[in-house]
Amino acid sequence: MRHELSMGSRGEEVNKIKSLLNERLKLNPKLAVSDIFDKETDRAVKLFQLDNYLGVSGEVDAETYAALETKNLKKQIKPSATISSAKWMSIAEKEIGQEEIPGNAHNSQLTTHKSLHIMRQQH
Repeated sequence: MRHELSMGSRGEEVNKIKSLLNERLKLNPKLAVSDIFDKETDRAVKLFQLDNYLGVSGEVDAETYAALETKNLKKQIKPSATISSAKWMSIAEKEIGQEEIPGNAHNSQLTTHKSLHIMRQQH
């Protein structure tokens, strides 16, 4: 049985996850393959989870492992790079099935979605 991997995890499994993330996400620049689960790995895992309709946690759990090891991933819907930031909330709500919590603070999943959308535009 595999252990869940998250920020600070170390070992050969982290090496494998980083290689799979580089292959699946076609990152540029690629993640440095090492045995340390660092901040960049966390961001890449979240991006992968978002793109594949998984719960966005940054942790590599059984579901994320399975998706990473599957060659035929779910069809990915990439938001247009021209989408204005005013529209990100409704797009996020549709993509992750989570509505904004009323009040001053946004739901953390929606905030993560916006961060990852910006990260996608930078790559």
